[in-house]
Amino acid sequence: MSRFSTISFRGLSKNYVVKGFAPIRALVEANIDDIVPGEILCVTGPNGSGKTTLLSCIAALSGAGSAQGSFLAYGETGLPVSIDPLRVFGIPQSPMSGLVPSLTVAENLVLRMMQFRGSRLRKAVREDRMREIEGRLAGLGARELEGRLEQPPSALSGGQQQVVNFVGAALSEPDIILADEPTSKLDEAHRVGVWRLLVQIARGRSVPVVWVSHDTREVQRLADRIVVMREGRIVDVQRRRKAKEARFVGAIRYAARVVDLPVGVRTVASDWWRPSPNGLFPDDYARGDDSRDGYLADRALSRDQRTDREVDGLLRISSEVAGSRKLTILDVPCGWGRHSLGLARRGHTVLGIDLCEEYVARARVAAGHAELGKRIEFRVDDMRTLASIQDRRFDLVVNVWTSFGFFGADEDGLILARWGQILKDGGQVLIHMDLNPDRVVHGLFDEPPTRKLKDGGDMEVVEHYCAEDKSVYGTWQVRGGRTHTYKIAVYSIEDWRAMGLRAGLRLRGVLGGLDPEEKLHDDRSQEIVLHFVKERKGGP
Repeated sequence: MSRFSTISFRGLSKNYVVKGFAPIRALVEANIDDIVPGEILCVTGPNGSGKTTLLSCIAALSGAGSAQGSFLAYGETGLPVSIDPLRVFGIPQSPMSGLVPSLTVAENLVLRMMQFRGSRLRKAVREDRMREIEGRLAGLGARELEGRLEQPPSALSGGQQQVVNFVGAALSEPDIILADEPTSKLDEAHRVGVWRLLVQIARGRSVPVVWVSHDTREVQRLADRIVVMREGRIVDVQRRRKAKEARFVGAIRYAARVVDLPVGVRTVASDWWRPSPNGLFPDDYARGDDSRDGYLADRALSRDQRTDREVDGLLRISSEVAGSRKLTILDVPCGWGRHSLGLARRGHTVLGIDLCEEYVARARVAAGHAELGKRIEFRVDDMRTLASIQDRRFDLVVNVWTSFGFFGADEDGLILARWGQILKDGGQVLIHMDLNPDRVVHGLFDEPPTRKLKDGGDMEVVEHYCAEDKSVYGTWQVRGGRTHTYKIAVYSIEDWRAMGLRAGLRLRGVLGGLDPEEKLHDDRSQEIVLHFVKERKGGP
């Protein structure tokens, strides 16, 4: 339980004196206001800008050093509260720097647990605390330490050593965690694991984290607020999520704790997805779709090139069951038909279905220009009923980019069941989403909140995961336009497996995306692809 409602650091300054030289002003009157429990504040800037010095000055306010500055803490009533001394837990860049090599992993964790409690590492206390630690590892999401508690830290990988540091931070119950580039020496797999643990500690235990990083992706994924430094000064503060709103009624909850949620996402209309002149669909989504180029900029692909690659991915995955034969394909919802057209150009027979009349009209025009003849058709229909489809049967149903979760678990289960009905025996369903459940449940979203559009405009999308109803809440706004709110249910892989079985579909596999290199699903990819197969009568 946090000892304060907000904490501010004022006038942080530090000069370094070298004999024979003028004092070096490493940090000049730095102020960080209104940090709230659970907030993740990322500090970034070039080398020598004062990031590490900022952390050392905050740490010095706990009595661990000397620096100019002060902190002010306030309670729920808005009145000052005394939390002297400030409990600061530091996580270093080099994992072993935070551990005692001569102690076991468990003893290191016990030491951290007692850090602010004044207890000595007596044998009786140690054994009692070790039993407590064993019971709390799973709750902290640190199962990789199970079975390693009696080993020395040197027997662990660098990533596992850093996990020990973060678990120690959680067990010590600090007022604030200071992390100085803690993932810079880790590989990608361990980096993601540390991010997940960080979010769980910050949100679940209401501990604010000040995190120094040079990694732009890391900052965009984690930060509630970004502090930019240059030449010992804070030159910019960017609020990505309004964490102070977490204290008000209506805020979304993460686990048992309240976390931030933009004002606009306090209520979401149940039919937010329905096309209308003032809705997200058709206009603002169509314009904002060009932001996909920004999201995938590291792949240096245009949207058309990306579409071709996605279509190739759909056919590559489906060929594992269907071989190279030409297929009858249902693309639903098809939007303005970019994947439908790509599939038809490769010789397949395609029916595209979408609820938005404007998108279907646009797709029909594009099909006419492509001169694809009877290989392609577009219809206005609801993906929940597919009323326009009677006796027609398909080899493959494709659902590209996220559209499941719009309606809720019951209706999504019925959609999958309807698709099972219109599939031929041995037919397949490919569902592609950019909400990987193994990432979003830990508050990790890869897309930056502000994205440049091809027409020169900007779009802002802010998303939050709510553990209580297992949904993502978000706002979508093209700069100067309306702010749209939405809610998308998030299903675990086991949820999908169960829904498939009820629909007569077997979950054959889960991949990390449609690109050839994304062969396996894990928590490193934002995208996932679910591959279902309708079993042939009489067995596979």
